[in-house]
Amino acid sequence: MAAISLTKVEESAPALVSLYKSAGAAVDRHGLDGQRAAVCLGVDYSGSIPELAWESRRSGRAGNTS
Repeated sequence: MAAISLTKVEESAPALVSLYKSAGAAVDRHGLDGQRAAVCLGVDYSGSIPELAWESRRSGRAGNTS
């Protein structure tokens, strides 16, 4: 069961409904329904993240940070 209901997403962020459904389908496809996970969202206003991500991958620093 999702932590946030589809109804709540439809009411508060209708533009995200298709993404919500796609994420739910991916969770089901991988057998992860009922699991909990911490999720972090980063918003890049400057456009510098792609360059930083490339540098991290090249230097081997990318990966699990937990």
